[in-house]
Amino acid sequence: MADVLIIDSDYPSRLTVKIALKNQGFITDLSDNAEEALEKIRINHYNWILCDLKMGEIDPVEISSKIKEMKPNIKIILTSNFMTIDEMKGAEFDTFIEKPINIVELTKIIRSQDKGFKDKAKGFQIDLDISVNQ
Repeated sequence: MADVLIIDSDYPSRLTVKIALKNQGFITDLSDNAEEALEKIRINHYNWILCDLKMGEIDPVEISSKIKEMKPNIKIILTSNFMTIDEMKGAEFDTFIEKPINIVELTKIIRSQDKGFKDKAKGFQIDLDISVNQ
């Protein structure tokens, strides 16, 4: 079981977030495309999905709707460095984080919305903002 599924077509972004979240005590899984991600969501349990909005083959409305159809209680964090409000209209998500991802902000969001993560993450702290510019 993984806490967070990271969906991003950019390998350095996926890897940076994975390492940073692992250092915070989270279990992560990775996917570089929507089709693979939807299959992983179908067969695995995730508490959170961190999903880049610009993946090419699927738009944010479609992927967020499919995720919520399969797992209505899963929390979705959308991320992008160049997404307009119009492009996000209709997408089902819990919050949005602009790229480059600020890991401190990301972990605060996860911990503030999920008691299990608060307990699990005790003793973990990060002093640096880790981000990847695309």
